[in-house]
Amino acid sequence: MKKSKIIIVICLVLAGFIKSYAQPQVIDEIVAVVGDQIVLYSDIQVQKNQIKANGYNTEITDCEVLQEILFEKLMLNQGKVDSVEVSDEMVNSELEKRLSVFIGQIGSEEALEEYYGKSIAEIREEFFEVLQGQIMVQRMEGQISSTINV
Repeated sequence: MKKSKIIIVICLVLAGFIKSYAQPQVIDEIVAVVGDQIVLYSDIQVQKNQIKANGYNTEITDCEVLQEILFEKLMLNQGKVDSVEVSDEMVNSELEKRLSVFIGQIGSEEALEEYYGKSIAEIREEFFEVLQGQIMVQRMEGQISSTINV
């Protein structure tokens, strides 16, 4: 009898462990969708951390960061709808300016590569799309504000 009770207790304990591991865990979640682009909760946290790391508003809330992200995604989506052109030459020119500023701040290309853990080519590739989106947002904002008369 005692042996069967011990086996039952062991089975119950194992079932409890299995159940706790089998429950799904949320790693990330979609917070918003603008056009064909999604905004993840992790996007908000990354941008919030970048704002804090740059020494800006350390009291910024998730809602304020989400508002900024949504505004940017909305401008980007509208830029695509309105066929706002951003040439590769324009992006590459701005990318080179920014990279030279980063290199100047950090000291050398090698130090920049070490900081990001990537080669300069990989850094360029990663920043290209981000910068292309930023330029499109700026151009879209310019188009909208050009029609405003004060």
